[in-house]
Amino acid sequence: FQLAHATEPHNSGPLTPGTYGVVETVAAGWDLTSVVCSGGRDPDSFTLAAGETVVCTFYNRARGHIIVDKVVDPADDSTSFEFDPSWEPNFHLTGADTAHDSGELVPGYYTVSENVPSGWQLTSSICTSSIVGKGQSPGNINLAAGETVTCVFNDYRTPTGTLTIVKDADPADNTVFDFGVDLDMDGTPDGSCQLSDPGEVHVYAFSAPA
Repeated sequence: FQLAHATEPHNSGPLTPGTYGVVETVAAGWDLTSVVCSGGRDPDSFTLAAGETVVCTFYNRARGHIIVDKVVDPADDSTSFEFDPSWEPNFHLTGADTAHDSGELVPGYYTVSENVPSGWQLTSSICTSSIVGKGQSPGNINLAAGETVTCVFNDYRTPTGTLTIVKDADPADNTVFDFGVDLDMDGTPDGSCQLSDPGEVHVYAFSAPA
């Protein structure tokens, strides 16, 4: 026979006194946490006396899932990002990959972090729960029975480039000119150089902030 949480308890009907047992075939995605029979009996084998009623209650707990998704800017970048979860070995995702599903996990505390590759910035990592109003974070996932937590990691690729300064004076009399270079536009020079004509060149390689 089969039972759901909301169904009425199953009644065996009249049984002759003797030895009986009852076991549960645990459904996928669930764990059997305990079985309690009246009188402290063992559900696998107990003796039923004349006129006696034995009640056995089976307690089950659903497993949960943690989903990890990757979002990148620019969206067409194919860089692979490594993730370090507490529930399994490390895995990799690109922005185009299907979100990673942990599979069935017993309720408990979990973590997941991203190993940010060179040239990228982690701009946000946000976890949402299937349980309305429940807060979660990648560093402290409190997974409840039947809960699905989705964590989205957003990364921004730091643009790189070069700045070339060429000096051209009229007249070309070898006068030395001072230059200050402000790469991040914060009002503070990130470098300086001196150039004189004719045609002296200075090149800066830089990584611009997000």
